[in-house]
Amino acid sequence: MSPLSSLNSSPKPSSPEVSPPSSPKKAEECPQVIEGLQLIQRTEVVLRVNTSTIDASSQTEKEELPPTPLPTRKKLQEEIECEKLSEDFANHLPTSDRLKELLVPGPDHKKPTDYVHGLFRVDVTSRPRPANSPFRSRNNTPSSSPPPTITTTINTNTTLAKISTSTLSISSSLESTSPLSGSSTYFTISEPKAKFLTRYSQDMNQCHIVKDTKDLTLKKEELVNRLDRKLEVLRSEQLVVSEECKINDELGENVEAHIRRLARPHEADKFRLHIEEVGKITSLLLGLSGRLARAENALMGMAEDHPERRILETKRDKLVEQLEEAKKLKECIDRRSVNVSNILYKYLNSEEYTDYDHFINMKAKLIMDSKEIADKIKLGEEQLLALKETLIVTD
Repeated sequence: MSPLSSLNSSPKPSSPEVSPPSSPKKAEECPQVIEGLQLIQRTEVVLRVNTSTIDASSQTEKEELPPTPLPTRKKLQEEIECEKLSEDFANHLPTSDRLKELLVPGPDHKKPTDYVHGLFRVDVTSRPRPANSPFRSRNNTPSSSPPPTITTTINTNTTLAKISTSTLSISSSLESTSPLSGSSTYFTISEPKAKFLTRYSQDMNQCHIVKDTKDLTLKKEELVNRLDRKLEVLRSEQLVVSEECKINDELGENVEAHIRRLARPHEADKFRLHIEEVGKITSLLLGLSGRLARAENALMGMAEDHPERRILETKRDKLVEQLEEAKKLKECIDRRSVNVSNILYKYLNSEEYTDYDHFINMKAKLIMDSKEIADKIKLGEEQLLALKETLIVTD
């Protein structure tokens, strides 16, 4: 029975014995997937992002702490109020008004999360970390006071962009073969805006602008002010998430330092590679799903005879194929992550493993939160710009 099958068949803790690593024959299956994807070097990679159970055969008789649910990112009050105001404003617009789709995407609008559903533990389970945690620095507790509100855009994609060149070969291979122009709406804007601009690109000059009533103009000005405030709040939250990433990374570094002192060099290297792959596979899947959503949304509003439609359909099909291959890679990495758990159980006690568990689950979640906030900021800026342009026209 493989380590993974033992996870699904027996949720109860078994003997304190550590299960042996997977057989060499089984371990060789994963590099074949990796080689086909050309994502990473032909070496062992491990990941534990979507493991919904604990390795039963590796459990010890350590005292288990009760799990604490780590919920998904909740919408801020400013976001909720702004959405309601946008819906109210859109209801007063003519059906053909191009602002409706940008402000309130339709029910068929695709989101990146539609393509990675079930791949990540969005409601990750993490045990509470006590103040006297072995790896917790006294200086890494987040401040209770919110960060100062800023009015400039913060680029949080810098951290995510540090994925290795080999890991990003999927994206680069697609870009190098793409005949789409660099100014194509597919590359330069978010999903709602892509669909919006594509739909109206051919008849923009012929579009009839309905004069706003005084009441509609007031609603538009109110929405502009609300969008401004929402963007400020999102940028502040962006700073908070960035600070949480630093704190979580420090926790991971402390765990790694402890492992390097006790474990064999090759075991410590496996652990380090595991940590790196958590960030890489998460960012890769989110990136591919985001690009696929943009392509699908652009195609929804594109005329059948549009000169770029066939090109975009080809790119869409390639993205679907690459996303499926990336999912297979993640499944392979998830299976091999059992080896890392076996290593950690040899050198960490219950409290120390709790810190590791918190760190590894939060690492993927913070990457997802950071990407979500960055996308919301980009969309909000596009909505704000479009509203201000219509205000200038009506004036």
